[in-house]
Amino acid sequence: MKKSCLILALFVSGFAAQAQTAEERFNALPENKKEELRDSTVVVLVVCLILSAFVFVVDESVNYALRKILESL
Repeated sequence: MKKSCLILALFVSGFAAQAQTAEERFNALPENKKEELRDSTVVVLVVCLILSAFVFVVDESVNYALRKILESL
């Protein structure tokens, strides 16, 4: 139990340090680069959501088709 708590604490502290480093790098950017980075991030998130929805729809369609095929056997 203590070992897993230690591993979790190390992970959280490492993540916090990485987040702080990322924030420092972001604050060091000129304002026009910050806007470009924000815009790029929004584009990436939107594309990820669209692809996730597409994969979900295809997965459900294939699942439905296979269930119907197996029911007919």
